[in-house]
Formats: sequence, C-alpha cells, structure tokens
Amino acid sequence: MGKGFAKLRSPWMWVAFVLAAFGVWGLIFYWVAQPSSAEQMDMWIGFPTGLKTEVRNDISDMAAEYGIKRVNFGTYNPTDSMYSQAFAVKAQYTDVFILTQAEAKSVAETGMLFAVLDGRTEGIADPDGKIVAVRMVGDMYVAINDGSKKDKKLLLSVVDYLVNLV
Repeated sequence: MGKGFAKLRSPWMWVAFVLAAFGVWGLIFYWVAQPSSAEQMDMWIGFPTGLKTEVRNDISDMAAEYGIKRVNFGTYNPTDSMYSQAFAVKAQYTDVFILTQAEAKSVAETGMLFAVLDGRTEGIADPDGKIVAVRMVGDMYVAINDGSKKDKKLLLSVVDYLVNLV
C-alpha cells in the first residue's frame, strides 16, 4: 500500500476521499455498504498466540453463517499487563476472554468481569449474573461475559474452535 493511503486511516479521511473521487452518490453507496455494528465482530489475540491466515478465514466464515459481514482482527499491546496474553472476542456487547490461569485472578481483582474462577467448574455466574459459561482447557480459562444473548451461539462456536487449537 502506498504512503498516500496510509493517511486515509481515519474514517473521516475516507469519507473525504470517497466524496472527492466519486461524488455524493459514491458517498451514499459507501455509507450504505458499511456493515452496521450488529454485522461486525472484533477479535483480539494476545501476544503469545498468533492467528494464521487459515484460522482468520475459518473464523470469518463461521461468523458469516451468523450474519456477521466483517471480522476485525487486532492484537493487544504485549506490554498491557492484564490483557497481554488474552484472547478476546466481542460481538454486539458480548465479550469472550480466554485467559491463562495466572491471569484469571488478576483480572478478577479488577472487578471488571470475573469472580475468581475455579477450573473444575463447568458453569459459573458472577454476583451480577453476567458470566454465563466458564470452561477449563489445559491451563486456559474460557469465560463468556454475556451482554447480548443473540450472539451466544456464534461466540461459543468461536471459542470451541479456538480452544481446539490449543
């Protein structure tokens, strides 16, 4: 990609570019063609684990079966202590985190998502009832913090796929 396109990383710069290049009709088409937040899924992979192209494609195909048009892949900053080794999947306000056993307690202490997890527990709920599933896979905890029941099947499918890679 040329250096000129690097300046178009901002959504507003893309709008200006499309407007200048294709006029008002191009801008309307660009806006209509963008997936809504309900049609997108964000996925972050922590530093120790990379996603190969095949895995990305498999997850994108799986998400498409549930009406997700775009999967955005990113990585956590490896210097972020709490999330440096976490997988996370987010779709429509539902988050899935796969954390190493050592991280589970430190995340729990923040009060953000988890009660302290017990690896022998197949299902667990925090005091607010937001955690709907916890699984132990090797030394990895898999916890789903559910904000939207609509996506639970998709997220469980993605989690099953990821943990089978471990």
